[in-house]
Amino acid sequence: MEDEALRTEVALFRFGVISELVASRLEPGELTELIYQKSEQHWNIPGSHRTRVSAATVRRWLRLYERGGRELSALMPARRCDRGCLSHGR
Repeated sequence: MEDEALRTEVALFRFGVISELVASRLEPGELTELIYQKSEQHWNIPGSHRTRVSAATVRRWLRLYERGGRELSALMPARRCDRGCLSHGR
């Protein structure tokens, strides 16, 4: 899959996980419980063989989404540069 298409698919998946959490005002206890429920589910995660996401990951996606102005692009994974790139900071 093309890199940009996969990044978009991952962002859409992440939004699907957190959409219920950002769509309504929840009390802190309710939010914690829903995050826990999300972390207990099995998911078909694009570009990954994993099937679960941790509660910490769900919280991180929430923070990214809020800090990113509630834009889908805030949930896109960073571009990787681990093949064919020169290392800076040697």
